[in-house]
Amino acid sequence: MTVHGRTGPQVDLDGIRLIGRTVSEVDAEVIQYIEDRDLGWLIYGDGGPGPEELNMYVRATRAGDTVASGAAFSHRTGRTTADAVPSAAPRSASGASPT
Repeated sequence: MTVHGRTGPQVDLDGIRLIGRTVSEVDAEVIQYIEDRDLGWLIYGDGGPGPEELNMYVRATRAGDTVASGAAFSHRTGRTTADAVPSAAPRSASGASPT
């Protein structure tokens, strides 16, 4: 299921508003949430981070000439490398891996 960043509905992850915000801000808050709880995390095919255990990730949704945060959720019993890759290094808020 995908929640559109422009039309919602609003969804939150333990108080983190996931929908309709600046994508880099949501990415940073979700990554901090994952690290604070010592969870594994993945970077999905379209570049969005998410906690491995929740099958959820942040995604960018085009909203006119801007981009808003959306979220994608899945119910699956397994994943393939085509779906996501484990995070080897934290990303900065801009999405780039630190050097």
